[in-house]
Amino acid sequence: MLSERKDAYRVNVGDPSAHYVSKQDCEIVGTDSRTYFGDVDSVPDDEWIDAEMEDGADYLLQYAVQGETIYYRLLGDNDDVVEHGMISKTVLALLEEISL
Repeated sequence: MLSERKDAYRVNVGDPSAHYVSKQDCEIVGTDSRTYFGDVDSVPDDEWIDAEMEDGADYLLQYAVQGETIYYRLLGDNDDVVEHGMISKTVLALLEEISL
């Protein structure tokens, strides 16, 4: 599992692209999702930074930098986390070189 949304998991199925799978179609075989994401839950609340978003955006993007890892989370209604994950500073630098 690469990341999580409110209703789906983003997974890599062996090819370079990632796909979303509905949570109702999944079976949980382990309960510690922090193994892949790093310890997102250990990031103190005061270290999360709100990203600039367009007015009327559906979600609030927050990020936290710890060492070489950048954690992110999308907050929806009532500050529910609808997706979270991590990205390395190296990957972020590479993405900034590409026009998305």
